[in-house]
Amino acid sequence: PESQVPLFVFSSPAGLAEYLAPRYAVYGFSLVYWIDLLSLLLLQVLIASIFGLIIYRVIIRPRDFESSKAMILVYGCILPFWLLMPIYFLRIIGIRNLLMRFATGCLVPIVSMFRATEAAHGFAPKHSTKTERDYIVYYASLLIFSRDKEGNYIKCPWGKVAQHAYNFLGFLVVLGMYNSIIMPHKDLVVFGEPVNSRSEWHSLQRFMTWELYANNMIHAVLFQLYLTTYVEGVTLIWTALSGCQVDEVMKNPMFESRSPSDFWSRRWNLLIHRVLKGGVYKPVRKHGSITLACISVFLASGLFHEFLLAVMFQPLPDQVDSQGNCAGCFSPAYGYTLAFFIWQALLIVGEIAFGRSKFFQTLGKSLPSTVRTILVISLGLPLAHMFSEPYARSKFFQSGLQGVPTVLALNN
Repeated sequence: PESQVPLFVFSSPAGLAEYLAPRYAVYGFSLVYWIDLLSLLLLQVLIASIFGLIIYRVIIRPRDFESSKAMILVYGCILPFWLLMPIYFLRIIGIRNLLMRFATGCLVPIVSMFRATEAAHGFAPKHSTKTERDYIVYYASLLIFSRDKEGNYIKCPWGKVAQHAYNFLGFLVVLGMYNSIIMPHKDLVVFGEPVNSRSEWHSLQRFMTWELYANNMIHAVLFQLYLTTYVEGVTLIWTALSGCQVDEVMKNPMFESRSPSDFWSRRWNLLIHRVLKGGVYKPVRKHGSITLACISVFLASGLFHEFLLAVMFQPLPDQVDSQGNCAGCFSPAYGYTLAFFIWQALLIVGEIAFGRSKFFQTLGKSLPSTVRTILVISLGLPLAHMFSEPYARSKFFQSGLQGVPTVLALNN
């Protein structure tokens, strides 16, 4: 990372000089980076708690679901606020780090929007609506606090908090090692020739190459490592501050999923899954079919990921010249991310339509679990580069290097 001073520098062994760079630098992780990120999240959580209070008093307590007042409050006030807040917040604060921009636009705003629609349609979890405090905690908290069968919070002993700290540090090291391996490659294209343009990245010819699928797998694992590491960090803070356990968010989807629905419903980013289920799936399912509800969830997911691109890559006022151009800024292409999520929706719809047939039931039981996982991931990979392009070809992942220990080649 350009702004960091390496812990130490070492030279490559003489026998490996033709395969490696002459000199490498070892960087530690920046504690300031994590404090800044946590501060941004806590500030947004504080804002969310105010909206949680308003929603409880206007909608939850009087049980005024799907009324004109509830719709105006949620769709006319709260959703527009959370859509506009990250844009103006980033301009005012002047955040340039892409990963921090992503966290600012993604976590609290997205969770808060769908928890608001969940409440408007009467689908807030019963345990969250018992008291005003319960709902404010539920609405404003990034992670979902675990509860026992009676609905009480499950205490988190300090030994478990220490385990989260150990896990977080372990994931930091693993993520740092993974970054150290793939970051030297242009646009994170590890296999095959470097891609020189967006049209080449999305060209039909690439679908015919094994390198596309290998690189897509590398990028997917990178996303999983980033999500798992950052969620574990937030889990550490949440459990330490509250003394309560939180529900798991990532369950190793890339290596343990047994079906497309298992991947998206029970393993990948379960925080977003739950808010989409309450805020999109259940309201649509109330008036429509399972298929329509599933497609609506993935459309909503695709649209908010497109929104995140607009948040992340908006230039700051001091980066724009008099003609409105931003030299050196990355401009994402819109629509590809949505196409990726539509493909995932089709996979889920296909599973709903054919997954219970005798043929697929027999096939699923006869195949080893590892083979099923390979098949599931193979179905999702063909269009994964449509999702990863703006992240891999910009400096998104590089902006997170200061948060993890890395070993990188020196240019001189």
